[in-house]
Amino acid sequence: MSWGCILCSIVILVGAASVESADPCKDYTLDTDTTSWQRSTGYIIPINSKTEKCDRPFRSGWYRFNSGAGNKMPTTCPPERACGTRNPIWLNGEHPDTVGEQKTLRACVQISKDSCCANSWNLDVKKCSADGKEFFVYNLQEVPGCAMSYCVGKETKCPQGESSATGFTPCSSKFPKLNGDPQISVDVHNKRMRFKCKFDPKDKGAEVRHEVIWYGGPPEAELDRKVLARGDYNGDTTEAYLQNTNRYGEKPTFCLNQNIYCEVRSYYVGKEQFGFKRKSNEYYAGLIIDPKEVVLGENAKPVNVNIKSTVPIVCQDGTENCHVQLEVGQSGAKDSFVDYCTLKFKPGPKGRSLDLQVVAKRDFVDDGDQQMKIKLFVPDHVDPVDWNCYKNISDINVKTRDVTTARCKSTGDPHLTTFDGYYYNHFQVGDYVFVKSEARKFEVHVRTFRCHTVSCNCGVAAREGDDVLVVDMCRDNVPRARYASTVQPQKETTIERSQNGKVFVLNFPSGAYVRFEAKKWFGRWHYANIVIQVPSDDFEKTKGLCGTWDRIKNNDLTAKDGNIYGLKSRRIGDPRFTESWK
Repeated sequence: MSWGCILCSIVILVGAASVESADPCKDYTLDTDTTSWQRSTGYIIPINSKTEKCDRPFRSGWYRFNSGAGNKMPTTCPPERACGTRNPIWLNGEHPDTVGEQKTLRACVQISKDSCCANSWNLDVKKCSADGKEFFVYNLQEVPGCAMSYCVGKETKCPQGESSATGFTPCSSKFPKLNGDPQISVDVHNKRMRFKCKFDPKDKGAEVRHEVIWYGGPPEAELDRKVLARGDYNGDTTEAYLQNTNRYGEKPTFCLNQNIYCEVRSYYVGKEQFGFKRKSNEYYAGLIIDPKEVVLGENAKPVNVNIKSTVPIVCQDGTENCHVQLEVGQSGAKDSFVDYCTLKFKPGPKGRSLDLQVVAKRDFVDDGDQQMKIKLFVPDHVDPVDWNCYKNISDINVKTRDVTTARCKSTGDPHLTTFDGYYYNHFQVGDYVFVKSEARKFEVHVRTFRCHTVSCNCGVAAREGDDVLVVDMCRDNVPRARYASTVQPQKETTIERSQNGKVFVLNFPSGAYVRFEAKKWFGRWHYANIVIQVPSDDFEKTKGLCGTWDRIKNNDLTAKDGNIYGLKSRRIGDPRFTESWK
């Protein structure tokens, strides 16, 4: 194919695409910005305002406005600093008169009272109709600079003590009024929870009516609120109610796990003038979780997460033993778990609570901090049916702080590497304290014997609390492990043995362990490699041949009397240090 054919094809495709354009009366962006009323020509900002509107980020395209201040762009020059901006933009020309008509007008930028059209460009306007309402759509372009903003509408918000159907001018003070704001509470009626909206009318009588609207929505999303119910009441009414009447499987009036509130406005019969809306307090209906974030160390005590119901739990007749079940699960890391998988709330008034215990599992692996989520879910409930519709519950975020461990090694004939990584040789014979904790009852002793011209490990005894474990091959070169304590060992105190009988691991509840591996040297001398691990409980609290675990190497050869020694030739530990721990 030649380049000419390719270019020709592109031209044809572009041309064909331009023939079928979308109808802007159907294909437009609805401006739902809650501050759109500030585009009104009646909204004037002061000279030093720090909140000047700017439509520079505006994307070009067709827009329809939705504001109580009006939805039509002005066609006369606005006042200075009107429309919430320094340089308001207006239309020079008249809007289309007929539905379906489209006109091209000039958009003008006002920079002062003497310069109403310092800059301008073409702007298409079309008159539309949908659902019995007429409106205009505007093909807005990106503005050339800041602070410039399109003007829409001319009305202003009603002042304090006045009202209108839209909340904007024209306003009036001639309407029934309330004493203060309504108040929300919850009680029980006919075996179902019920919300009460209590208000105090200043004006009563047959000529007065009150409109009550119930709203609900997520606690964290104030703007995402939906109408749950509405009602119209006579002038003597002081309470309105919101209550589910559905049975299982039927759609309820409201669900739990949302903020519920009411708005009340009053009016005179036969008149369209409503009073201004009075909003109640917001009442969270559901389960309150505290705290919503938990930070645990792997060696920390369990943390209780309290879960409290803000609404009563009510059973139907004949089912007084019903309950609300809360399922508990987890996702993410494996370093945390909960001690049961379900919680059950028994019937009772609001405020009933249960504790969910969260504890970090000590894995004794230096794998860094972990994060996970505890997920809560309320399944379907036939009874109490009000809990059958419970929206998603926020997760509990859990962060586990990894606990550092340290290891000391004694290998070969023997060569020691302390908890801090300091390396030295120990050729003496006898029973030695390798580690003794000052933080708790924990210590490990190792026995060495003469093998050729040096010494070798042949036995180990370890104690944690009242549990004592021993591995010994000093008599006949055959390693044998046993419980040497006279009391029943703790559940987590165990001895592991390899299949070949040469490796033993002594485990303790704290996460400390001793690994004993039997070896043979040149086919004649038997010896053992020994590894000792201690948990963070012992940080800065260890003494003995394994050194003082404090991440400082040059004090590892600290004798029993506190004196610090160094190395002799061949990296042999000073006998004054080693023999003090004999």
